[in-house]
Amino acid sequence: MILRIPNISKTHKILFILTVITTLMAGAVMQGGQPFTNPGEILIGVPFS
Repeated sequence: MILRIPNISKTHKILFILTVITTLMAGAVMQGGQPFTNPGEILIGVPFS
């Protein structure tokens, strides 16, 4: 028996990417960063995400 991995729809891929971005932004804000004025600070939210 061969197991097949189902195709992931475009909608699910977009929603996953948006979820990662928003959790990174939330984590950056919680750590005191300013991701809206300095987009590079979004990486501060990695531990939260």
